[in-house]
Amino acid sequence: MAKRITEILVDDIDGTEIAAGAGGTVKFSFEGVNYEIDLTDEHVKEMREALSPYLVVARKTGNTPRSASRASARVGTGGTSNVKAMRTWLRAQGLEVSDRGRIPAALIAQYETAH
Repeated sequence: MAKRITEILVDDIDGTEIAAGAGGTVKFSFEGVNYEIDLTDEHVKEMREALSPYLVVARKTGNTPRSASRASARVGTGGTSNVKAMRTWLRAQGLEVSDRGRIPAALIAQYETAH
């Protein structure tokens, strides 16, 4: 027995079915929040026209959103793999270091110099 599953993309504005190869999902960011919306070609055009006066004068930051997994993989360790040991050593030296998050570069440098 064969199954055929059909996914139908509909416009989030008016519920119109979006034909294959037309319109689609538009991704954008505003005030630090990422959004996506499914639109027909007509609504994509309207959105571009509405945003055009702002985009023409806006500065591109060159930054792309990072996934949570990539961001968490590089949390302030300076390449040091044993963050727990680093925090323990820094505290033993009388230095203040948080339980979570990024360890300041100056503290990482002290740890790496000592080890």
